[in-house]
Amino acid sequence: MPVQSARGCSLTSAGSGTPPRRAVKLLEAQVACSPVDGAVRLSGTFDLTRADARLSPRRLPAVLRAAQPYFREWQPDLTRGIAWSGLRPATPDGLPFVGPVPGHGGLFVATGHGTLGITLAPVTACAVRDMVIFDRLPDAFTACAVDRFERTRHR
Repeated sequence: MPVQSARGCSLTSAGSGTPPRRAVKLLEAQVACSPVDGAVRLSGTFDLTRADARLSPRRLPAVLRAAQPYFREWQPDLTRGIAWSGLRPATPDGLPFVGPVPGHGGLFVATGHGTLGITLAPVTACAVRDMVIFDRLPDAFTACAVDRFERTRHR
């Protein structure tokens, strides 16, 4: 399965003013904002990189600058924020690999969700449950077949 490392980063911070009450995706800025326990998590970047690469010190400030114009009434407290950086598994076509591994009876995978891992976790878990317990692949997951690149290459 072709999976590539993609580094993301975030800052979770309390702040001053009125924070966003719901999770929002700032499409033009490519920043996700999520309320978390009285704070807000601002996350962004999707840098294809080596697994051992470090986050550029310019990336998190760039995410904060990109989000700033959207929040007139809320500003993060940068002195007490929690910064994070980590890898996300990504696939060449942006779809995750979900399903049985051909030739390995009883082995299932669910990986490669990129920036949508937490968002897609519940529906992916239900799909894998149906595959394992009922031997049924939900129609919506046929595009996520583990062997889809292998099948295309042999056509």
